[in-house]
Amino acid sequence: MSSRRRAALPNNSVDDDSVKTTTMPLSTNKRLEKKSINLTLYSMMGFLLMSSFPIFSAIFRSTSSTIDPNVPHLQIERKVRKASIKTSQKTTTKSVKPITTALDVSSEKSTTIPPKHKKTVKRSPLTLREADFVYEASSSSKEKIVTKIYQSNNCIGSYVEYNQEDLQQNGGRNLCQQFWLPPQNMTTNNKNDEKAPSIAEYLNNHGGSIMVTGGSGSYAIDMYRSCQASGTEFDRNSYLASVFPLDGCTVLRQYESPRHLKVVPNPITNPAYQPSYHDKNNHKKYHGVVSVESNIYFYYQVLAGMHSWETTGNSRQGRFTRISTMSEPDDMTHLVPTFTAPRHVHSWRYRPFNKADALVKWFASPSAPQEDVVVVMDADNWLTQDLSPLVEQVRPGHALGNRAFYTGQDKLLMQVWHEVCQQPHNMTACDQQLTVPVDLVAVPYFVHREDLKMIVPRWKQLIKDMHDKVSVDKDFENRYMQGFQINWCVEMLAYNFAAAEAGVKHDIQDVQRRDVDGPIYPFDMTASNKTRERDVKRMNEMYMIHMGRAWFPTEYEPGQQWAHTEGKQISRGRGTQVWCKCNFTAAAILPWPLPTNKIDFVSNVTLTLLHEVNEKHGLIPASKYRKKGQNGSDPTEIHYYYQYP
Repeated sequence: MSSRRRAALPNNSVDDDSVKTTTMPLSTNKRLEKKSINLTLYSMMGFLLMSSFPIFSAIFRSTSSTIDPNVPHLQIERKVRKASIKTSQKTTTKSVKPITTALDVSSEKSTTIPPKHKKTVKRSPLTLREADFVYEASSSSKEKIVTKIYQSNNCIGSYVEYNQEDLQQNGGRNLCQQFWLPPQNMTTNNKNDEKAPSIAEYLNNHGGSIMVTGGSGSYAIDMYRSCQASGTEFDRNSYLASVFPLDGCTVLRQYESPRHLKVVPNPITNPAYQPSYHDKNNHKKYHGVVSVESNIYFYYQVLAGMHSWETTGNSRQGRFTRISTMSEPDDMTHLVPTFTAPRHVHSWRYRPFNKADALVKWFASPSAPQEDVVVVMDADNWLTQDLSPLVEQVRPGHALGNRAFYTGQDKLLMQVWHEVCQQPHNMTACDQQLTVPVDLVAVPYFVHREDLKMIVPRWKQLIKDMHDKVSVDKDFENRYMQGFQINWCVEMLAYNFAAAEAGVKHDIQDVQRRDVDGPIYPFDMTASNKTRERDVKRMNEMYMIHMGRAWFPTEYEPGQQWAHTEGKQISRGRGTQVWCKCNFTAAAILPWPLPTNKIDFVSNVTLTLLHEVNEKHGLIPASKYRKKGQNGSDPTEIHYYYQYP
């Protein structure tokens, strides 16, 4: 055969001299030879690639196992791509770090907060210290409870100490018959010696402080106004307040001091003090709470508030709880799920203190919220829509609140802060104490559960400190009365500061319409289409009302029978005031029916809910928790300001 290459032969051909050969040009032969070499190389590379596939697959599986499975798939892909780009020019490979957060929000039930929103929330050292003290004190490992009463108002200096047995035996300890250890200039401890007043007398005249420690979270101290506490119903009438280890140092003011102490099982953990839910096994996304006391003023407000919660669909995904400050569960607990929070002695001086104090005790109790978001409302916040769209905006470190009435007073608010912070008048230190800027927000607060748990201990302490300052420093009170009504609104400012210390920012929105805001008339069929469309739009932007008063159009003649002489200066064209929560007949005299036109939105919602609740529950019953008038028969003659302890 010729030494030159032949063309490809058929498979059945033979290499025989009889076969006619074809001689190709030299240039063509070289090209074919090069192509053959390339095909051979490609084949070898393909073989190597197929052979190594199991190895690369194993490596990939090993690498991917270091990725946090809780991170959403898209985030994993982004991190893997970023990692490959960064390490493509290096010989080493970095593993992908999982997303972490400083908050314990890894609850298996968590459905509201998407993992992509998790973030590290920076807390101030004071916030962390307050929270650690409160929640560790409620579960102390010390079995025996110890009570110390100090002559000073800061739990420093001379004190008398009682152990658990001292306050358990014989119904507790009568402080009218107990005496301080005599100072050096005293030679007797005789109760007849004028220089040795009883502990009760000294506290009543000079004040002091009390601190309770230990007890493994199983005990508390009840304080009574009378010298003798027999353990009967009489005790409730003379009940002053309770002291818990989580309270720390509690100041006892003049005329608000105890005369009798006794140890009681911890009410915070008592099953009778916990709320009861008919759907307790169903997980909810959010939890609405209102802080109240047991009196006629809050009775009808809570019933209307819960009724509005249910009729607006919030019970599908949310839970509603009444947190009541009082000495024992009352007769309303079967109507509304209620957590009973025993009273703190500071509550008698400043009632809004109850809000933060009761929330602290709720978080320290077995019924602490499990839902991702807590909605803190006042009893006069009555709902008009489902809150879910607002709840979905909340995540750790990012809350939502209504615009406060002192919006725009940012500089003035910071002046207050520089007077009440840990190092007053040291502006640099004060500003560093805040981990985020202060938000001027008011209720309702929509806050992540773990954020609120950190806020409330500091909130409680700030209320006490600021209210004490208002009480003794009239110049301070006068400086900020016009801007903040600081003698009453201390708890609002204290929340703003406590949230900023806890690293929680708020999205400020107008989610409620107040009774004193400009009126809107979405139900007025006599108005022009343009006006009605505008007012219907405004109505739909509101999720609740802040009720207080109600008006009827002046031309509505049936409404004249309920006309009030008060409130004309704030009517703003609404007409005649016919109802006010400030009136002692508010729970009994309910204007109805409503006019068909020209009734403003807030008045319409207020009176409709009051009417529906009255139809459902009837007039408020008399009981030891709510006293009626002197003749006992007229439901309108109520001791409106009677407060059960």
